[in-house]
Amino acid sequence: DVDFFGEESPPISTDHSRPTGPQPGGRRRWITIIALVLLVIVLGGLALALFRPRSPQATYQSQTVVKGDLNITASATGPIQGTLYNADFVATGKISEIDVSVGQHVTAGQTLAKLDASTLPGNTPGANATLTAPHAGTVTAVNGTVGASSGVGTTGTHFIVIVDTSSLSIVANVNEVDIAKVAVGNAVTFTVGGYSTQQFQGTVHAIAPQGQTVSNVVTYPVTVNVDMNSLQGANLLPGMTANVTITTQSRTNVLLIPVSAVNFAQSAQTQGLISQSQVATALTQAHQQLATLQSTGVNSGTNTNPNPVTNDNPNPAFVATSSNGQLAAVPVVLGLSNGSMYEVLSGLSEGQTIATSTSNGG
Repeated sequence: DVDFFGEESPPISTDHSRPTGPQPGGRRRWITIIALVLLVIVLGGLALALFRPRSPQATYQSQTVVKGDLNITASATGPIQGTLYNADFVATGKISEIDVSVGQHVTAGQTLAKLDASTLPGNTPGANATLTAPHAGTVTAVNGTVGASSGVGTTGTHFIVIVDTSSLSIVANVNEVDIAKVAVGNAVTFTVGGYSTQQFQGTVHAIAPQGQTVSNVVTYPVTVNVDMNSLQGANLLPGMTANVTITTQSRTNVLLIPVSAVNFAQSAQTQGLISQSQVATALTQAHQQLATLQSTGVNSGTNTNPNPVTNDNPNPAFVATSSNGQLAAVPVVLGLSNGSMYEVLSGLSEGQTIATSTSNGG
């Protein structure tokens, strides 16, 4: 351009660039990115929830209520004994002969030994010079020799001792914890070391009222008469140690459940697997069942030889049943227990299943 005034005009600006700063298109891109990220997070969470391994439904081991026999026992040990008979001369003199030896079987009235008649005091009947067996049996001791004086019995040691092994007994030492359960007439089974595969029978004959203390353990001697018919040829000898089992109570054909079922139900309550309200309801119903039993006075669950309920130590309790992984409390009245099984007086029926543990043994 020509500057008619002799000066150049400033150039006209041709910069058409847009103003700087946030633009609407950029904001939309960020919003889209954030939305996509959130969508991925949400979809990932849903996938994790849908496809992650689910906890398996709780399962429980169970057992069936059965009918059977229950025996309550007390264990003890003691020596086998025979009936002892002592044979002593009634007169003092020199022994001229001994006609028997240890281990020999003798009959009643058999001659055992004789005195030299010339050594007897004056006026002593000649019959007193001969000693005979007071009873049939086996000679277990001969405390004298030919030529010795016959005054052996005066020292407290008998001249000849005979044991009758046709009838044997056992003196078993029963612990004070068990003695209250033992009664005359209780059935007994026992074994001895020499016949470990055989089991013999007997009956409680007497219970000593005075206990004896050994190493701070109090026991009571219980005399058991051996059933000789149960020996079946076994040669049981006095002095052998018998391992005795006394049946103090027995029930026949009663409902039975394992002790583990009762313990598991109590554990399930503690762990919250059974609600406290369920347990309270079950125990209330169990007390009602016990009241019904006591009103009849007889344990109807015992099909043979019914017993008064009070003899079975009735105890209201509860056990657990399982359905679809859930436990429920069931009222029961328990009776006698042998440590592994409980007698069931009320609340369950034969064939019913009850929970005894978790599937992993807990």
